[in-house]
Amino acid sequence: MDGAYTATGCGLWVQLPALEAGEHTLKIRGQADGFSVGVDYTLTVDPVPTHTQTQ
Repeated sequence: MDGAYTATGCGLWVQLPALEAGEHTLKIRGQADGFSVGVDYTLTVDPVPTHTQTQ
């Protein structure tokens, strides 16, 4: 496609500390210039596997 186009982008970022193993709910809400967003995420964190060495 040839020509000039106008576009708008919006992004939301979050930095979380390390989460303990288990299920967590992350809720993100934001609003700007008449636009609003609301999302809920369910995060499942697996425990760190323990490795055993055999000799």
